[in-house]
Amino acid sequence: MLRRKGFTRFFASGLLPVLLSLGAGAVAQQAPDANEMASGMDGSAGSSAGSDGQAELRQAYQKEYAFLAAQKRDLEERIEAFEQRAEQKVANTEQSIDALQDEVLALESRVSEVQQQLESVQQEREDAQRNSDVLRATFQQAGVSLDEHGRNVMDSDAFNQMSEEKRLERIFSVGRDVLNRLSSVSRESGAFFTQGGDKVKGELIRFGGVATYGVAEETAGILVPAGGGEMKLWNEPHGDTARALAQGEWPGVLPAFVHASSDDAVNTAEGGGVLETIQSGGVVAWLILLLATAALTLIIARIVFLKRASTSTSEITDQAASHVEQGDTEQAIEFCRQRKGSTAAVVSSALRNLHRERESLDDIINESILHESAHLERFGTMILVIAAVAPLLGLLGTVTGMIATFEVITEHGTGDPQLLSGGISTALVTTELGLIVAVPTLLIGNALSGWADRIKDDLQKAALRVINTHERVLHRNERKAA
Repeated sequence: MLRRKGFTRFFASGLLPVLLSLGAGAVAQQAPDANEMASGMDGSAGSSAGSDGQAELRQAYQKEYAFLAAQKRDLEERIEAFEQRAEQKVANTEQSIDALQDEVLALESRVSEVQQQLESVQQEREDAQRNSDVLRATFQQAGVSLDEHGRNVMDSDAFNQMSEEKRLERIFSVGRDVLNRLSSVSRESGAFFTQGGDKVKGELIRFGGVATYGVAEETAGILVPAGGGEMKLWNEPHGDTARALAQGEWPGVLPAFVHASSDDAVNTAEGGGVLETIQSGGVVAWLILLLATAALTLIIARIVFLKRASTSTSEITDQAASHVEQGDTEQAIEFCRQRKGSTAAVVSSALRNLHRERESLDDIINESILHESAHLERFGTMILVIAAVAPLLGLLGTVTGMIATFEVITEHGTGDPQLLSGGISTALVTTELGLIVAVPTLLIGNALSGWADRIKDDLQKAALRVINTHERVLHRNERKAA
C-alpha cells in the first residue's frame, strides 16, 4: 500500500506537470508569432488578408489545445490504469505475504510441538534409566543381604528368566521370610566352643541373628562369634539364664551379647586401663608422661604470670591519664606504685621521666617494656620445647619397640604372636602418647605467646597515652600563658 501511494504521488506531482509544461511551452513558443502577425495585420488597417490570418491562427490554437487536451486525457487514463494495476499487484503481494506469515506461524507451532514431544521422550528415557539403575542396585543389594543369611536365590536360572516384576516379588517374599526368622526366637541343635576351646554339642537358642545362647550337658551360657560361623562361650557366660531359656522360662533381666555377624571372631579378652596402656609403652612412655606433667605445671604457672601482668590495664591507664590531665603527675605516680603488674610498672616509668625529651623518653619506655618482657616470656620457651621433644620421644619408643620385635623374630620366629606383642605395644603406645602430649602443648604454648604479645602492645599503648596526655596539657598551658 505504501509503494502504491508513493508511485501515485510520483506521477501526480512529477510526470504530469512535466507533460503539461511541455505542452504549454509549445503553445507559448507559437504565441509570439501570432502576436507579430496580429500586429502586422493591425498595421495594415483592416485588410482582408489579415482577417483571414487571424481566423486561421485561432483555428490552429484550437487544434493545438484540443490535441493537448486529448493527450492529457490519454495520460490520465493511462495513469489511472497503471495505478489500478499497481494496486492489484500490491493487494496480491499482501495476500501472498499474509499467507506466508500464516505458514510460518503454523511451522513455528509445529516446531514447538515437536520440541515438547522430544523433551517428553527424553524425560521418559531418563526416568526409565533411573528406574533401571534403581532396580539394578536393588537386585545387587538384595543379593548381598540374602547371601549373608544363606538365601541365595538370584543365581538360579529360574530367577533370571523371570520378568522384573516377578523378580521383585520373589526378592521381597524371601526378604519377608528372613525378617520373620531374624525377628523371632528359634531353637535348634548345634555345637559351640567352651572357654577352654573344647567343642560341645547342645541346643542353640537364637534371638534373631543378633544374640545366641548355648545349653549343653557340661556347660551353658551366652555365646559370641568365634569366626567362620562358629560360636563360643563368653567370658561372662550367665549359664543360669541360658538354662532358664531352654526350659521356657523368661528371667526378669535378660543379659545378652549382641553381635552383627557370626563370621568375624570376637575378642573376649578384657581391655586394660590407662596405667596398663602406659606400662605397655615401657620406660619411654613414663618419660613422656613426666614431660606431660611438667608441661601442664608450666602452662598453669605461665597463665598465672600473664594474668597478673595484665591485671586492670584499662583501669590503670585511665586513672593515670586522668591525674596527668589534671596536672597532678605525682599523684599518678603514687597511684601506679600502689598497683601491681606490668602495666603499672611501665606507666610509672613513663610518668617519672616526663620531663625528658621525646626520643629519650621513648628509649626509657622501650627499656621498661623489655624488662617486663622477661617476666611475660617466662616458661614460654620451655613449653614449646616440651611440645617438640614429646613426639621425638614417641619416635624413640617406636624405634625401640621395633628393635625389640625384630630381636624376638630373629630368636623365636613368627610362630607365637604373643612374643611379638610387647615390642609392638611399645612401638605404638609411645607414638600415641607423644602426639597426645605434643599437640595440645603446642597449641596452648602458641596461644600463650600470642597473649604475651598482646600484653606488650597494651603496655606500649598505655605509656603512649600518658605521654600524649602530658604533651596536650603542656600545649594547653602554653596557649593560656600566651
